[in-house]
Amino acid sequence: MTRFRHRGNRDQDRSATAVRINHVHRGGATVLGGFLWAFAILGFVHRLPLLSTSGRVFGLSTNGALSTISLVVGAVLLGSAVRGGRSASTVTTSVGVLFLLSGLVHLAIINTSLNVLSFRLPNVFFSLAAGLLLLGVGAYGRLSGAKPPGNPYRRPPAADTAPHDDPELSDAEQAVAAGTATLEQQRHIHADALQRQTREYDQAWETFVHDHSPEEVTVMRQQEQRESAYPERASDRSNPSN
Repeated sequence: MTRFRHRGNRDQDRSATAVRINHVHRGGATVLGGFLWAFAILGFVHRLPLLSTSGRVFGLSTNGALSTISLVVGAVLLGSAVRGGRSASTVTTSVGVLFLLSGLVHLAIINTSLNVLSFRLPNVFFSLAAGLLLLGVGAYGRLSGAKPPGNPYRRPPAADTAPHDDPELSDAEQAVAAGTATLEQQRHIHADALQRQTREYDQAWETFVHDHSPEEVTVMRQQEQRESAYPERASDRSNPSN
């Protein structure tokens, strides 16, 4: 039971990591998407002309064109949050880059006739700040070099198929096959088998976490915890002839 308990704790940590990253990505997309929708709707409520220069919402200048763009971008962010963490991460990163570019471009054209979206300095500052925030949210847990187990962006490890260069283990295997193995050799074989089983289990979990949503990972973890509490039931299912 100790092995199952440690395994359950490890699975719980992995699931918690995946859920936390998923919530950050979806939460960031939802918050900014909701703000942009509120900004756009208030602009429409005020019935601002398409290229007006006098509209104000939340202290930011706006017009009909900017309200329309905000509505579309907000819908994209909210849609990505609904689809899941991976979509939200990709969309928030992309929109963050666009916000940064928009802030820099409008800073250069702010006092020219090219400023058709009625940007002022508060708009520029907001665009730059929102861009940095979105980049941070989108990159959270995704761009770090060393990703912990459970991170949905961690690549699943390659299967460990290379033969082990262990002369003692090779001799022990031959002795077991010949029926002349000592007690120490049998223990060596047993310890190696446990290590292989643990590695295979960890690789299988990494692959499952990588390919499934946090909700599916949680369901699988709960199912395995139930089976670990009653290992004889899992054994019965795997051996129907018994």
